[in-house]
Amino acid sequence: MARKFVRHETVEAEQLTNDNAEELAEWCNGTIIVEHDKINHTTSKAINYPTLRGNRRVSAGQFLVKTSDGFLDEASSAMDRVFGPRKI
Repeated sequence: MARKFVRHETVEAEQLTNDNAEELAEWCNGTIIVEHDKINHTTSKAINYPTLRGNRRVSAGQFLVKTSDGFLDEASSAMDRVFGPRKI
């Protein structure tokens, strides 16, 4: 059976929007791309960013998270559950 682990660290995170895509791409050494939603006929910015395990993509509305191991993406609905808010 799988064991459970808890990650105890403070992370930096920002939710990706069309307005902050350039800033976040620079932060994570990523490349901005445009995603096309063919159902809703909309476009939004996303970022392809490098990790130790290959390239990943963060889409508009998701969080780009910087940990001690590098960057990862997380759905906005999971941020509080996974990391929890920190009051500074």
